This record gives sequence, structure tokens and C-alpha cells, in this order.
Amino acid sequence: MLIDTPGLRRRTKIETDVEYYSSVRTKTSISRCDVAILIVDGTIQMTHQDKRIIADIIEEGKGIIIVVNKIDMDIEFSELALRFATFIPVIYISALQGKRIYEPIKAALRVWKARKQRVSKKELAELQELKVKTRIIKITQIGIEPPTFHIRSGRKLKTQSIRFIEKTIRSKFNFIGSPIRIDVSMRLANQKLKSKNIKKDTNIRRRNPNIRRRNPDVRERNPDVRRRNSDVRGRNLGRHRRTVR
Repeated sequence: MLIDTPGLRRRTKIETDVEYYSSVRTKTSISRCDVAILIVDGTIQMTHQDKRIIADIIEEGKGIIIVVNKIDMDIEFSELALRFATFIPVIYISALQGKRIYEPIKAALRVWKARKQRVSKKELAELQELKVKTRIIKITQIGIEPPTFHIRSGRKLKTQSIRFIEKTIRSKFNFIGSPIRIDVSMRLANQKLKSKNIKKDTNIRRRNPNIRRRNPDVRERNPDVRRRNSDVRGRNLGRHRRTVR
């Protein structure tokens, strides 16, 4: 199903109720869709409003395609403006001349398939480059639409490392036009040792259930131990009082 939405204007330039409700409906359509096709004017450079719409689509976790119209005229559009989202496919068309007008639909189907793609644990385990450079312990895919990965790391990962992980996943697997979400959890070395010690203690107690009874047994065998200690304490206390006087 295709949903056509009206063009969006800047918030400061919205004057009528029609423009306001059209912007609300556009945002609702973004949350409902699987793949969003953003059509921009190729005769001008990408505006701040266009970048804000792209950021909203990525934040919603939707697939995205950018269609540059009016290629029959002088093109001012530059893909350098998409450095913050290089995974987005860009298609050039001319609606006036009917050039490549069916390409966005074909690209949308490819992006839709990429959003549903699942990567097996075996294929992720083969990414030795990630384990060496970022020191991650394990990586698994936990969701689709958008593709979501869970990473267990032995240390806190920086933003640069997370971007490198995303770039490596995109280079190995075809997630064209789809944002990727990465969830990171840390497992420190001392926590690992602690869990090992806990397991060790529980295993020893299971094998030797009488370990806890050793101390009470010693007291039963020597009932005078407490008396001796109390007598010694009393003597020391008396000496201390004499020296004080």
C-alpha cells in the first residue's frame, strides 16, 4: 500500500490549519509505514528541513529512500549532505520526462526485504575483525524491522566503536536503506570471577553438606573453650584497672 503525504514546511512557516494538520498526518504516516520515500528538489541543495525529516524517519526505525527529482535541469543536489546516513540509497528521476519513475518502487522492495533479514549466529561469530578491534565477547541479532543487535562487551564501548561495528555489519550483510539498532551490555572481568567463585562454593557445599556443621561440632567436643576465653578476658581487665588506679 502506498501512502502519499503533502509536502512539509518549516514549523515557523506553518500559517494555516491545513498546513498544521498535513504535517501531523505526515508524521503519523511515517510511524505507520515500512519504507519512506523522501522526494527532494534536485535543483537546490538539501535543506535543514530535509535533514530533520530524515532524522525523524531513522529515529522511527523505518526504511528510507531519497528520490532526487528534476534531473532534466541543472542539479545542485550533493550526496555529501548525507554523510550522517550513508546507508540511504539515492535515486535520480525526472517526473516531467518520465525517466526512471519506477525505480523508487523497486528500491523500496529491496529495502523492505533488508529490514526483515536475519543473520545467523554462525555468520556473526565469523566477524573476527570486530572481536579483535572492539574486544566484544558476543554479538547476536535479537530483532528485525529494524534489524537490532545485542552486543556483550568486556568494557564500555565508545560511540566510535559502535559506529565501526555498524559499518562492519553493513559491509558484510546487505542492510541497504534500513537503520540498525545496537544494544550494548557490559560484563566486567571481576563479575565473571565472582560468578565463577559462587558456582565453585555451591558445588563444594553440594558435595560436602557437613561443612557448615564443622564449627558447632568443635564447640561440642570442647565445651570449655568459651569459659577459658572469658577467664582470660577477665584477668586482663583486672590488670588494666589496677594500672589505672
